[in-house]
Order: sequence, then C-alpha cells, then structure tokens
Amino acid sequence: MKKIRQLFDAVLSAEKFWLAGVFIITFAAFAPALFFKEPLFDDSFYILNVLSVQTSFLRIFDPVLKLVTPLTSLSLYADWLLWGQKHFFFGAHLTNILLHCGTGVLFYLFLRSFKWNGHALTPAWAGMTALIFTLHPQRVESVVWLSERKDCLAMFLGLAALFLFWRALQKEKISWGSALCFLLSLLAKPMWLFFAVPAAALIWMERRSFQWKLYLKLLFPSLLISGLCGAFLLWGILSGSGGTAEMLTPAALFLKIETIFYNYGNYFLRTFLPGNIYPLYPYYDPAIHPRWMALAGAALLLLPFLARKKELQSGLFFGVLPIVICFIVCLVPVVGFVRVGNTDFADRYSYLPSLFLVAGSAFLLKLNLPGESAFGSWLPVLGLLYCGGFFYQTEQYIPVWKNGRTTTERSVTLPYPNCNAVISRAIQHYNDGEFDKALEISQKKFTEKDAKNNPLIQVFKLSLQGMILFQQGKPDEGIRYLNTIYMSTHSGLVADFPIDFAQKIFTTGAEYHLRKYNDRKGGANLYLRCSVFFRNHSQLYEAFYAGMAALTEENYPEAVKQFRLAHQLDPREKRCLQNLRYAENKLKEQKK
Repeated sequence: MKKIRQLFDAVLSAEKFWLAGVFIITFAAFAPALFFKEPLFDDSFYILNVLSVQTSFLRIFDPVLKLVTPLTSLSLYADWLLWGQKHFFFGAHLTNILLHCGTGVLFYLFLRSFKWNGHALTPAWAGMTALIFTLHPQRVESVVWLSERKDCLAMFLGLAALFLFWRALQKEKISWGSALCFLLSLLAKPMWLFFAVPAAALIWMERRSFQWKLYLKLLFPSLLISGLCGAFLLWGILSGSGGTAEMLTPAALFLKIETIFYNYGNYFLRTFLPGNIYPLYPYYDPAIHPRWMALAGAALLLLPFLARKKELQSGLFFGVLPIVICFIVCLVPVVGFVRVGNTDFADRYSYLPSLFLVAGSAFLLKLNLPGESAFGSWLPVLGLLYCGGFFYQTEQYIPVWKNGRTTTERSVTLPYPNCNAVISRAIQHYNDGEFDKALEISQKKFTEKDAKNNPLIQVFKLSLQGMILFQQGKPDEGIRYLNTIYMSTHSGLVADFPIDFAQKIFTTGAEYHLRKYNDRKGGANLYLRCSVFFRNHSQLYEAFYAGMAALTEENYPEAVKQFRLAHQLDPREKRCLQNLRYAENKLKEQKK
C-alpha cells in the first residue's frame, strides 16, 4: 500500500503527466465539435472572406463585421487550403480546439514558473487550475464557434507573450519574442490591447515594489504597439467604421454605468459559479444580483488600505489588488467603452479576464490553506470534483452550438431572451413555412412596450408580417408593411437581421415594384440600399446589389463592372455569373 501511495504521489508530481493531462482532457471535452458541419451565424462572413483571399491575398486585411483581423483570416484560409471545401469545418474546428489546448498547456507552464512571494504551485495544483480554466463551460462559445477563431488565436499568442515576458523579467531584459507574439495577437483580435497591465502586475507581484523605470524599459515595445493599435481602433470608432459612438444623455449615461456594474458582476460570478449557460448574449439574473458582486469586487480595492497587519496588507496589496485590476482592465474594451456585439454581455468575452481570477484564486488558496489543515487535505478532491462538474456541464452545452437552430431554441427558453435570439427563431419558423409559429413567438416574446422602446423590434415585426403576407399570396397587403419600413428612418436596422432574411425584405419589394408598376427607379433604389446596408457584412453583397441596381436601370457597363467584382469575390455564386453574362450580352447588343 505504501508503494502504491508513493507511485501515486510520483505521478501527481510529474510535469509530463499534467502537461499531457491538460492537453488530452481538454481535447476530449471539445472533441464533439469536430463533427459540426454547418456555418453558425457570423461564420458565413468569414468563409466569404476566405473565398475572397483566393482572388487577392491582400483581402486578409478586409474588415469582417467591422473588425480587421488579418491573422484570423489567414489562419482560416490555411484551413481551407489544407482541408479543402469538403472537410473545411472539421479542420477549422480542429484548429480551434488545438489552439485552446495549447492555451491550457501554456497556462500550466506559466503557473509552474511564476512565484508569488517566493511560492510556486505544485504540478498537481497548476494542472488542476489549468483544467478548471480550459473546461469551464464559458469557453464553449469561444472554442466551438468558428467565428471566434480570433478568440482562440489571440488568447494563445497573448498568453505566449505574457509567458515570454515573465521569463525575460528574471533577466531584466526586453523580450522581443514577447513583443512579436503580442503584435500577432492584436492582428488576430485586439483582446490583449491592455497587455501592459498584466505584464506590469507581474513586476508588481514578483518584485513587491513599484519600479517604474524597469516597467517602462521592459514594456516599451508593448506600450508602443498598444498605443498604435489603440489609436487605430479609436480612429475606426470615430470615423464610424469600427463602431458606433453613442450620445449619452444623463439617463443613458446612468443606464450605461449600471450595465457596466451589472456585467462586471456577471463575469466575476460566472467564473466561479457558471450556473445555467445560454448562448446569444443572454439575459441573466441570478439570485445574488451581480451588481452587488461587482461592488464586492470593487471593495477589494480598498482592503489593502484598511488592513492593519503588515502581512495581510502586503498580501492584499501585492496579491489581490493586482489580480482585481487585471480583471477589471481586461474587461474595459467590452463593457467600459463601447457596446460590443448585440449586447454588452457574452460568454466569450470572459476568456481573457477569467484567466486572472482563476490563477489568483489558485495561489490564494494554496498559500492560505496548508495541506495539513482539515480543509487543505480535502482541497485536491474538491478541485477534482469541480473539474468534473465543469467537464460535464461543457459536454452538455457543446451540442447547443451545433447549428443556428439549436442555439436559438435554447436561448428563447429564457424568461427575457436577447431580442436577436427571438428574431432568429421566428425567422427559422418563417423559413420552414410555419408562419403562425413565427408570428406567435414574435408576439409572445416582444410586447407592445418592447416594440415601442426598441426600433429594431418595430422594424422586425413589420418585416415579418409583410413577408408572411407575400408568402401567403397577398403581395398587395404585404407591400404596405414593407413600404412602411422603406420609408422609415430606421430601415437600416434590417441589416441586423439574419442576412438571408434581411436581403429578402428589400429584394421582395424591388421585384414587386418592377413587376407591378415597371418602376425601374424604385426597384434600383431598393437594390442600391441593399448594397449600402450590407457593405459591412461583405464586399460581395455590396458589389452584387450595386450590380443589380445598375442592371435594373439598364446601366450595363456599371452592371458588368460590379458583377465581375462579385464573381471574383465568390466564384461559386451562380447568380453573379448568370447576371454577369446577361449584362455582358446586353452591353454587346448596345455597342452593335
């Protein structure tokens, strides 16, 4: 029995065992996603970008959904070349999972090398901590959704930059390898924009003093890169190409501040108690309101100044405080500056900030709960159960991300689901010909008050009613609803709907005006608005509908130009090729 115990202890203290364990267990947890074969929401825009790269390599710098992520586009293009169209989804999912597994391994190596007040985590502690992070159900959105390749890639490169910085810190030398990894991470996604903060926190925690000269020396390359990237992003926001700058009235400002506190509490709470996880930017209201959790987290900032014992004050000041600061600052781009995505909260945004909470909690527990104490001796068992619970929850949650139908079905079960989930579900019923169900879910989930306060909901309800009437053979009634949208100042909100349905709203109206009244000017106007509204989604849509507008007005030279560009962007699109040939023939007839 003694020999078995010694062998068990030897295995638990072996680096290779935990390195392999973190990689294999994480891979096993996410392996079911390898067999998902359908694009999910934003995936189609990244696939279009991959196809456009085939015609011109420089298109990796084209913005996809208003975000310039050339390294992400390049990595997806590499998957396309390696696996081909037939096996692209398998290969792309595999790359996402391998990047996440690599992040887990890097996290383990970092936890083993980092010393907090002279103490390091044992292999077992570091391995368990890395698994808690990688198996957390909030990781599913980042790993399983192909559009979030940018998350997986940026996280891996950013953590590599932090690890290399930590190693160079021991020699007090600038790590150019760290600066390069940091730059590459920003080209995948600017999630590590404030890299200098966790890097400075390492100096703060390891040296236990403020060494500004050392800080500026070692972080000079990273600070320079952050400044340039930040200036570029700010220019994008102000110019309207990278986001929307909102005018904040006092009431709107109060709501924004309240939302920030709500979301900080949400992320903090879910890191430790994930509870029910829902996709598509969920509404979430736990029993303990997360705003109080956020206030509790903010109160931690005051503890170092209130503590009387020097040891406690030192631990809080050089331990808890930098961890909380890293958590808060790394969430700032998501909840503190501009609105991100369809709402301020999404599970994938927890990828980076939760890293610091998990690592900090591991060190705090290890240093304050000796192994010989009653609780300390049971802590490894509790940690194992914690990991097992996360593994099970992740396995149950992954199938939800199999396709758009499964995600929206899960989301609309919430008492107050995100409106985009309701819109997606209603459109699925519409596409299936279940018009009564489509109307029922929009009326049930969207009250009159919701429609009055939210122009997006107003526009959707009108669009859905009009499109259903067209499908039911009542175009003269349906066009009344669609014309209301065309004349509305909020007509551009149609671009926020699922792209196939959004296009039909304008093309249906254009075809009606052409067929009913031979109104070429009105039809061309609707096609041109399609070109303008959907240009942020893809250059393909911009070119195709500009071509349709020119074709409708019999401007064949412009039609040939636009359809030729659209065909280059996506050679598989048959409509582009057909319209291009038609416009070319008409142009030849004109010249004769």
